[in-house]
Amino acid sequence: RTFGFMKDVERLWASGHALGSSLDNSLVIGDDNSVINPGGLRFKDEFVRHKTLDAVGDLALAGLPFIGCFRSYRSGHRLNAETVKALLSDKSAFDIVEASGVRKNSRASDFVAVKPNIAAPWAL
Repeated sequence: RTFGFMKDVERLWASGHALGSSLDNSLVIGDDNSVINPGGLRFKDEFVRHKTLDAVGDLALAGLPFIGCFRSYRSGHRLNAETVKALLSDKSAFDIVEASGVRKNSRASDFVAVKPNIAAPWAL
């Protein structure tokens, strides 16, 4: 589910964005940086999971599988897209390699590692 700040809701709705959002499908952060959804977080690291999945999807837009290290701090789709664009614009910054074989029984944990963000008040 997506997440956002309560202070932004009126502005988003007025501009025609997030019209289908609700506490059922969005995680809402209040003015005091607390999650206001009655059920709270579904996972302790829900924000990290969301941002990680966003980054994986944004990197996939490069058109080839990404093998490497990607680190970000509070990035979003725009910054991720700009990063991919900058990477691809410098031919010396990447290599395209052929896989030597098919990997079987892969799990997401084989490819993605995250550390908790200690700067996020809701992660403490």
